[in-house]
Amino acid sequence: MRIRTTTAVTIASALLLLPACGRKAAENAMEQQIRQETGGDADVDMNADGSMQVTTKDGTYNAGNNQLPEDWPTDAPIYAGAKIQFSGSANGTTGKPGSAAVLTTSDSAADVVTYYKAELAKQGWTISSTMEAQGTSIFGATKGTRALSLLIGSAEGQTSITIGIGEQ
Repeated sequence: MRIRTTTAVTIASALLLLPACGRKAAENAMEQQIRQETGGDADVDMNADGSMQVTTKDGTYNAGNNQLPEDWPTDAPIYAGAKIQFSGSANGTTGKPGSAAVLTTSDSAADVVTYYKAELAKQGWTISSTMEAQGTSIFGATKGTRALSLLIGSAEGQTSITIGIGEQ
């Protein structure tokens, strides 16, 4: 699955604009920016708690609401106690469904890697590739017609977990 970089950057920018511009003005500005960047319409809903949902023809993206997409597969493990920073679900450029989430935890990257190696196997996933470089671990796993990618890295006392899942 490919989430448009421009949409993700626009979401982050809108979160910064919200306090200064007001919710409705920030929603309108973001919708216009997405239209300019992608050539398509977008519906942006910002909430008083700072969370937002962006819906485009490619799918739905959530930020700041600590929720996974409604269609998140039950066999795609989420690290216990991790905070959801961003999540999205889209058909993307392939037309095949997929979802992604970015999580953070104060647990060590080593603990997170150990968890995912065990939990993916327990859920029936086959780890098809692994790579470790400069404190970052990258996994690829498959199950049936689906593929899962996982990136785990630490910085400043936080471990970041990026997980994506979709059809191959």
